[in-house]
Amino acid sequence: MTVNKGLHGFLNEDNVNVNRVIYGFCNGYFGRDDYNTKLIIAEGDNWIVCEYLEENDMFTWNRTGKVTFADFKNKEEKQERINEWIKER
Repeated sequence: MTVNKGLHGFLNEDNVNVNRVIYGFCNGYFGRDDYNTKLIIAEGDNWIVCEYLEENDMFTWNRTGKVTFADFKNKEEKQERINEWIKER
């Protein structure tokens, strides 16, 4: 993977969660009224950036271009939460 020099050390080089879809309330990490489906588009050790998705039908989604952010206490909490959120659907 090639990382922009300006972002090196800032982005999580593993990026194991990028392109994963998360569903539902997500424990309020994206706001108390946010139940939208989101695509993880970037991650660091203790944060993720997601893009909102709109459902076309049961099997396809449109990317909206609108993004949101969540941060966590540490890398372990981030991974634990994401693992919960990908199963909610």
